[in-house]
Amino acid sequence: MLLAHGELARISLPIPLWLTVLVASLSVIATFAMTANRYPRNPSGVALPRADRHFCDSAVTHACLRIVGLLALDVLLIEAWIGPSAVGSNPATTWFYVWFWVGLVPASLLFGDVYRYVNPLRTLALLISGLRRTTSRPDLPNRIGYWPAVAGLLIYLVLDGVSQEGDWPRAVAVFISVYAVIHIAGGAWFGPRWFDRCETFAVYSALIARLAPFRRRPTQPLDRPLVAFVMILMGAAALDGLVHFSFWPGVDLVINPPDGDAVQSIALSTVVLVAASGAMGALYLACTWAIRQFMQSGRSAFTAFTPVLIPVVVSYAISTHLPAALFESQAGYLLVVGGGATRYGFISNTTIAIIQFIAIMSGSVLAALTTQAIATDAIKPRLRRLGQIPLAALLISYTLIGITIVSG
Repeated sequence: MLLAHGELARISLPIPLWLTVLVASLSVIATFAMTANRYPRNPSGVALPRADRHFCDSAVTHACLRIVGLLALDVLLIEAWIGPSAVGSNPATTWFYVWFWVGLVPASLLFGDVYRYVNPLRTLALLISGLRRTTSRPDLPNRIGYWPAVAGLLIYLVLDGVSQEGDWPRAVAVFISVYAVIHIAGGAWFGPRWFDRCETFAVYSALIARLAPFRRRPTQPLDRPLVAFVMILMGAAALDGLVHFSFWPGVDLVINPPDGDAVQSIALSTVVLVAASGAMGALYLACTWAIRQFMQSGRSAFTAFTPVLIPVVVSYAISTHLPAALFESQAGYLLVVGGGATRYGFISNTTIAIIQFIAIMSGSVLAALTTQAIATDAIKPRLRRLGQIPLAALLISYTLIGITIVSG
């Protein structure tokens, strides 16, 4: 089940694949080389004009966004629960997997953490907490960290990308309903910090928003649970690429046998996703282990270079979500207006492949620049160039994986 990603367009660039790989690798190396003696500053973002800041921060704007979020949740749940139950006949699956999940990426990348104000679960939790007799709230234990968000992401991606059960509209309805109850209750009890750390989609939006032009925090380290969060996203993207290889139908038959039960399918899907995520994480662990002796006293390589992962995972998301945004998203309104065929001819596979390639390369170049910014303070000056060799190898590896994802 690949509804949220569509059938990935294989790279059909006007140059051979081996040359594409070579160009990508040389681009990363060139970025490191050109900035070796010109360490980039840590940009904090572009300040909005005063009038725009007033509009964005006004109570009226926030209230309108909250109302939009509540209405969208109501429509989604009603359609998912009482709409057509047959697979492919209910627009709620497209609304959730494509319009919402895929749409979070460009929205957060362009406008920052806008989901903070649209989030209907946060709004409902705020309303419920306002009815409490006491204004005091228990503190969210630090040991919980971001792990609830990680667990929610794992469950969502299994439902979305691997398990066939996710195609069923009622499965979407159950997931959203249970998810909403858990996070409304958590938010009402612990307050806004619950959504900042425990709600999967809020954490995802805030993570992407670090690259937004008006709110940049590109070198702020990630907590270890957030690293796991990123690796699961990358593992899911890697699985999207594997479906094009000849061995995948056999793997899919094991995960989703014709006579298998749902519990077995979900369990095996989770194992496959965790294994793919672990493989992506192993590359990062190997790199940070290799440069540990080059670090300044008291600096952890694993922690210091975690921001490098954000441009990579965003580039993966853009490249894998692009076909869904162009094609699968059309079902969200075609099923409402009464049918019609999905339009594929308005853009060629070559154009899609070029955009995907540019997205992957942009993420890799930005990750290389982020690496240089971090290395300025994190690596010993006399060992800086030598210490960045494993980091360059890491980014080349992630770039090649990204190209493989969309080339098949």
